[in-house]
Amino acid sequence: DGVVKGYKLYGIRPASIPKLLGLKNGDLITSIAGVSLVDLDTAMSAFAKIKTAKSVPVVIERKGESITMT
Repeated sequence: DGVVKGYKLYGIRPASIPKLLGLKNGDLITSIAGVSLVDLDTAMSAFAKIKTAKSVPVVIERKGESITMT
């Protein structure tokens, strides 16, 4: 509907960091560290926020199901 809900992952390679973190092709990352990824500016602020974090909650949609990973 023209509304950004997050960023969809494609092309995850074996032994890559996303693969090792449990992410899969087709996952839609909707939130990082409590920041909804609705546009590029908020996505960049989320990445800036996690630079020094020891633990980061990430919310993804996988096959229509919302999953929180830390």
